[in-house]
Amino acid sequence: MIPPRQIKISLITAPEFNLEYLWWLSILFMVLAALYFIGIFLIRNRITSNSGRTKDKKIEFSPMISEFLFYEDSNSKEEKMNYLNLKIQIRELIKDNFDRSVLTEVLQDLRKDLSGQSQTVLIELYKDLGLHNDAFEKLASRRWQIISSGILELTTMEVMASYGLIIKFINHRQGTVRKQAEIAVV
Repeated sequence: MIPPRQIKISLITAPEFNLEYLWWLSILFMVLAALYFIGIFLIRNRITSNSGRTKDKKIEFSPMISEFLFYEDSNSKEEKMNYLNLKIQIRELIKDNFDRSVLTEVLQDLRKDLSGQSQTVLIELYKDLGLHNDAFEKLASRRWQIISSGILELTTMEVMASYGLIIKFINHRQGTVRKQAEIAVV
């Protein structure tokens, strides 16, 4: 009989492993973790800078839009020249896609707060600047989120020419787009 201390169980012993592979795997995972954190840091900074740029552009656009909303034809010649210069300045600014999207966002936010003549002027400004063409491009997208935002934008800004295009989305496979199109048509 063998004493229990001398029994050797081969199933419990650890397999032999080359330690060099373990070091290479450790280095690989450290590098991947560093890349992950650097990526998160860069994405976070980009989002922060974009939100800061958006906020600055909104502050820049707000007085311009107010000038358009409260402009009267009976104003003096100097005010008419200021109005035309402002319109030219806005047209120059919206050549950049980022500025176009921010201006569209500002106009949509103002649309919710205004009524009557101011709202009509705002909608006409939206159409006059050609911002509704961007919404038409959104309708041609393959992504349902973009299509839905295009439908919402066109509906909010009361672009009557868009309803023929929006009707096509009533039978869309995505439920959100379908509901958005139904609400827009009604």
